Formats: sequence, structure tokens, C-alpha cells
Amino acid sequence: MHGIGEMAIYECEKPLEIIGFGGISVRPLEHEQTHNLGYRFATAAWGKGLATEFCQRMLDYAFDERQLGRITAVVRPNHLASQRVLLKAGLALRGQVADVANAAPSLFYALSIDEWHRHRQGMIRHPNSGLIGF
Repeated sequence: MHGIGEMAIYECEKPLEIIGFGGISVRPLEHEQTHNLGYRFATAAWGKGLATEFCQRMLDYAFDERQLGRITAVVRPNHLASQRVLLKAGLALRGQVADVANAAPSLFYALSIDEWHRHRQGMIRHPNSGLIGF
């Protein structure tokens, strides 16, 4: 419907083995509709730079192909690896958001299209670029 959504993620060497899911979804956060980046990877895929590659490629798509104005991401405070991935991809911590009932607030990250273009000028692509498909 929006040209975005959840996708199955696989390593190019093993296209029949799904290692995760991710994408950009339209999601209400703090009374505002957002384009929210999300992903989940199998533990066997952790620590290989695959989440960083996925985020970089999704941001390329969101800003270059879809011309979206801003991308958000929400992460639980104890998910330190995901926080590092989002920072490497260019998103900045903007605050907290109460997105899970009866739970501590999540951390709220965001990146505008203008910030993305500035970030991309100085960005070095992850050495694993091209290792995943979706």
C-alpha cells in the first residue's frame, strides 16, 4: 500500500536461508505518523555487520527512491547492539517514547533526508556491503 513494509532478509550465499526480517512501516509514535525502520536478525547473524548493511540500504531506498522526509527507529534501552547500528547508519537519539504498555520507555531515533545526505557524504560503506538480499 505504501511501497514499503516488512521483508525477509537472507545472505546472498544462502538465498533459501532467512536470517531476519525488517523494513520500514508506517507507525504512529507520540501522536504522529512516522516511517519507522525496524529489523530482527537470527542470533547466528549477529556481529557480522548485516544489520548495519540492511539499515544503510533501507535508508538509501527510503530517501533516494521514495523521497521520504524522515525515518524513525525505536529500540529498547537494553538493546545496545541495535543502538550502535542505528548510530552507524546515521540516526540520532532524539529522546524516549512510551511505545510498549506497562514498560519503560523505548529510545527514539530519527534521521531527516537532509541529515542523511550530509551523513552519506562522509560515510564509509560497511565492508560487508552486498552480502545480504531482501
